[in-house]
Amino acid sequence: MKFIYLFLLAILFTSLPSKAATISLGVDVLIESDFKPLSGKKICLLTNQSGRTKDGELTAKVFALSKKINLIAIFVPEHGLFGAEHA
Repeated sequence: MKFIYLFLLAILFTSLPSKAATISLGVDVLIESDFKPLSGKKICLLTNQSGRTKDGELTAKVFALSKKINLIAIFVPEHGLFGAEHA
């Protein structure tokens, strides 16, 4: 009997219409706003190899190339920006 209930619940949940949730990454929001919230400020970035835009570009690169902000430091974990350094 439990199996039938679980089966019916599974059918119910798989047949419900789903809306694909869209999310915006913080770096992408900054790019879209032309870095307005950080404009003219000195910025220190804490990141690692997973810090990327929705297009896969490194956040550190995007910040470094931006003329709107003053990137003064990039902090990375002990294994480096790309995770390739030995402990």
